[in-house]
Amino acid sequence: MSGIIGQDLQVRSGEFGFPTHHIIQIVSASFATETTTTSTSFVSINSDLHLNITLSSTSHKVLIMYSMPSYNSGGNHIAHTIYRDISGGTSDTNLGNSNWGFGSQYDNGDASQASNSGIFLDSPSSTAQLTYKLYHRAHNGTAYSCINSGKAGMILYEVVA
Repeated sequence: MSGIIGQDLQVRSGEFGFPTHHIIQIVSASFATETTTTSTSFVSINSDLHLNITLSSTSHKVLIMYSMPSYNSGGNHIAHTIYRDISGGTSDTNLGNSNWGFGSQYDNGDASQASNSGIFLDSPSSTAQLTYKLYHRAHNGTAYSCINSGKAGMILYEVVA
């Protein structure tokens, strides 16, 4: 299918669809309560950052974006990752690295405050309800997400593939 901006998009009778790479659904959430963890395993930050989306086709993808103000004390890491649950599944799937998620923040001396962010294109091949959850972990010590009540955000986009 193709079209030119300002012209009608012609679709053959009996067919329906969107051009490739179009965004057809957006789900978003924000959260601004300081949350800490001393866990060295990934744990959920808050259920406010658990987003549900149901794709209209198994060929569609989910573009995931997040931003998280974080803080860690000297000599500590904080890492963030996204877990995906497919409705009816038996377990969540970590979409990032098993230890460091989508990256970590580290300071080997003084404390460190930053805004961590990530972007990932997921191909779940499902039309069941999908739940994406933002998690964090510490390497040692205490890790802080939404430090000083800074606002975190997460957005899911359904993308036609």
